[in-house]
Amino acid sequence: MTSPTAVVINFNVGGKRYEVSRSLFESQSDTMLAKIASSKQCQEDPESETIFIDRDGTIFGYVLNYLRDGKVKLPITERKDTLGRDLEYYNVDYDADKIDFDDAKEQMAKLIPAYEYCMQILKDQSESAHTLCLTNCIAVYCVEQFFLQHIFGQKNGSSTSGCGPPAQPSANDLKAIKATASPRSFG
Repeated sequence: MTSPTAVVINFNVGGKRYEVSRSLFESQSDTMLAKIASSKQCQEDPESETIFIDRDGTIFGYVLNYLRDGKVKLPITERKDTLGRDLEYYNVDYDADKIDFDDAKEQMAKLIPAYEYCMQILKDQSESAHTLCLTNCIAVYCVEQFFLQHIFGQKNGSSTSGCGPPAQPSANDLKAIKATASPRSFG
């Protein structure tokens, strides 16, 4: 005995491809997506056509998650109002309180791999003005490395082919940071 296979609808949203079960939209019959899924074209041969939607493909994934679960957690790199606009565009009734962010500390650690290292240095240092200045310099260094490598594709001013996590500061980098943060430089 064979089980019936789910009818799959293919979407291309902003260049990202999604295969979505038609049953996801059945409980949300007033949405634009449900109307597309129930259109004559999708009824006859849903898998033969790809439906193109000129919207942000990444956000569409969160829209689908909201439809599946009735709630969604966004990474800190996304904005709630952007998802809200797309939910409105697709005519999805939503509760803004059901849109939340993932744990910020965990997200920050993913965005800036040296985050934990910098936080440990902050914890290990005393509260003196010199130490506070030093830790601020280290934090600036970590953020600078993140932006150089992840945003501009550079490390220490030179072009790189890929974007990996920034390296921990070398001994020479730490010496330069300490020299910059020395009490003498505050005059």
